[in-house]
Amino acid sequence: MLFRSFIMDGANIQPYVEIQDNVFIWSGSTVCHHVKIGSNVWITAGATIAGGTCIGSNVFIGANATIASGLTLGSNIFIGAGSLVNTNLPSNSVVVSKGSEHLEVSADTFVKYLELKGNY
Repeated sequence: MLFRSFIMDGANIQPYVEIQDNVFIWSGSTVCHHVKIGSNVWITAGATIAGGTCIGSNVFIGANATIASGLTLGSNIFIGAGSLVNTNLPSNSVVVSKGSEHLEVSADTFVKYLELKGNY
């Protein structure tokens, strides 16, 4: 059942997708068949969620990110723009990509990393 969620014109939502409360799906994104999306999830423009994926609650998926098929993503996850996720992610994870660099860490580790760099 869909409560207080917003799906923008131009988003591609395939059949058999389950969407919980407070989900925002931006235009240009694709959510493939048999995907389950938890509460408070933000899927930005151009993101692609492949079929059979299960997404927990409180998840942000950045622009043009790609989530491979059949994965399980926990809750409280941040996936940066342009990132490719091809493994299951535990809750409280951060995934960011910059060029050929790919960082997949816990949220606490990511905050410490930003503090050391002086960006937080």
